[in-house]
Amino acid sequence: MEQAAPKISVVVVNFNGRRFLRDCFSSLLQTDYPKDMLEILCVDNGSTDGSQDLVREEFPRVRLLKNHPNNYSAANNKGIQNASGDYIVLLNNDTKVEPGWLWPLVRAMEQNPVLGGVQPKLLFFDGVLQSLGHVRHPDHYWMDRGMGEPDLGQYGEDILDADSLCGACAMFRRECLEQAGLLDEDFVMFLEDVDLALRSRAMGWKLACQPQSIVYHHGHGSVGAEGKARVLAESNRLLLIAKHWPEKLAENLMGRGFFLEPGKETREAFIPAVSKACDKLLAAHAKSKARRALKEVFAKLEKIQDPLKAALVRQAMEMALAQKDVETRLYREIDRLRDLVLQREEELRLIRESLSYRYVLRPVQKAADRVRAAVPAVLKTPPLPYPPLPQIISMKFTNNCQLKCRMCGIWSQAREEELTTRQWMDSMDKVFDWLGPYRVDIAGGEPLLRQDNDELVAHASNMGIETVMLSNGGLITKSRARKMLDSGLDSIHISLDSLQPALHDRMRGVPGTFARATRAIRHLQELRRYRQKEFSIGVASIVMAPNVEELPALAEFVYKGGADFICFQPLDQNFHHAYDPKWFASSPFWIKDLNALSHATGQLRAMKLRGCPIDNSPAQLQAMQRYFADPEDFCRNTQCLSGDKNFIIRNNGDVLLCWNLPPVGNILHEAPAKIWNSPEAAKRREQIARCPRTCRILSCHFIEEALQNR
Repeated sequence: MEQAAPKISVVVVNFNGRRFLRDCFSSLLQTDYPKDMLEILCVDNGSTDGSQDLVREEFPRVRLLKNHPNNYSAANNKGIQNASGDYIVLLNNDTKVEPGWLWPLVRAMEQNPVLGGVQPKLLFFDGVLQSLGHVRHPDHYWMDRGMGEPDLGQYGEDILDADSLCGACAMFRRECLEQAGLLDEDFVMFLEDVDLALRSRAMGWKLACQPQSIVYHHGHGSVGAEGKARVLAESNRLLLIAKHWPEKLAENLMGRGFFLEPGKETREAFIPAVSKACDKLLAAHAKSKARRALKEVFAKLEKIQDPLKAALVRQAMEMALAQKDVETRLYREIDRLRDLVLQREEELRLIRESLSYRYVLRPVQKAADRVRAAVPAVLKTPPLPYPPLPQIISMKFTNNCQLKCRMCGIWSQAREEELTTRQWMDSMDKVFDWLGPYRVDIAGGEPLLRQDNDELVAHASNMGIETVMLSNGGLITKSRARKMLDSGLDSIHISLDSLQPALHDRMRGVPGTFARATRAIRHLQELRRYRQKEFSIGVASIVMAPNVEELPALAEFVYKGGADFICFQPLDQNFHHAYDPKWFASSPFWIKDLNALSHATGQLRAMKLRGCPIDNSPAQLQAMQRYFADPEDFCRNTQCLSGDKNFIIRNNGDVLLCWNLPPVGNILHEAPAKIWNSPEAAKRREQIARCPRTCRILSCHFIEEALQNR
């Protein structure tokens, strides 16, 4: 096919996107396609960040064109008009293509002469799906198919029909553009791709997505703020309706209520958007048709702008503010009572740590205990069973993860067998029959990579099981957050190691992770508030050298409303590396500055006494200093309770008592009670009791009293 390769023109529009251009053009120049048949054009919209100089100096093969004023659609049109290719690709500047991205698109076009346009599978840079073509939704909204889903191959490799193509990367047949016309420059940016798709399909052309072609896309690289992009999209939706469905404009003015949302930017955007849509009515339709539509629009605007309605809206907002003030006073009173309780707890702790308690009261208490033990009635009380029932049920839905964390190597492991949806549900039922309602910690990998995660949570929740999820937050879009809340999930712990985006992203191994994690927390908070759901949102932070001085700031972030609580977990050896007794000596993240650690944990203890929702107890915070000072000594002198507390079900059904030791059974083949009380489990508990590993700092696995007595 390379001998008959058609000529391809790639048009890249740029406005102050210098930071993206090296990745974009370098990847384009590495495309596996005959160089003399690949033309690359950059249309610059008057950048002031040195973009034009960079293109001239570093990419002489790229043909540079200038466009004024800054209009994305107009710039694309200029590129199309100057392109010489048989097929023309419109590509955003904040993209990166794979070497083999172009041939699958070309083959799709060559093999299907009625195909007017085709797009690749678009992925965000963390591998999450962005678009496999547009799908039309009610009320004249257009959504990207697959948006926010993990890429698990669920859409297959065959070509998919599409209602419209995502303008981030789309190839068009020149004949299609000649018949349908160029981009409508009134749209400037956003939905110009949908408008072109509607015109192309009206001419009889088909549109499709070719999943075998892959392109990575940051998204909104030139627009920047998400809010600005939303204003443009909602405004251009009215423009699209005015152009293609004028009779529907009046009834769709408010859409999903975006222009009614609080905020100056959204309110002030409404009238200009309607005005622009009215201009399009007059320009695109006959006078009689435009007049009818305008009459309905003005009648609708009169109702929307009705003075009485505006007064009622103001009254409702004032009532909401008054209610918020009442809630604020109640929360202050709750904070005061919580401070009082914590103060009393700290006073009791100081008493327990005093010499008087240790050498006077405690011996007396022990003597009294021996006296009570001699009472016949007490002797008749049956002893508690051993082992006791587990307190922590963990279910590892998947061993896969989309991040590449530096302190965890799970992402580097080969894909493992996973229980099916039915098998996980049966496992939950078995544990319920044994323990009754219990709490389950849903772990991974990243559990949200499983498409049935919400279904499994809902199954547990319907039985009265408390569900707690551990997640990196990277896959929680607004739509996914809605599904999570609807499933009945009780709590989520989202990993956040720093308030510095660059540091968090570096530790988690994927750019943009901080933004996605904090955005996930905001989505969950907003939906919880809107739906009045009982749902707790926590932050989980690993204590290590890169963030040791920032620990109090993380706690303060939570205290000021960033989340409901925070839990600190000291650094442990990478679970997926071969065990090295001296692993901490070579770890670049091990805390060697004990003064910095002491200062940070001292601040955390003081903040906890003031009511900061830190999950760790004061004893645990203090223990971290001894752990980092001498982990081997610490582990020799603390007892691990993993064998008596943990019942862990791995992704393949194996049951563990400790994450680091072999399984004691499999939930698919044996009843959980039988596994828990089996000879193999007893053997594993003996191993745990004399285990020399330096991992006993895990907050749920040590005896706090032993720490306090040292």
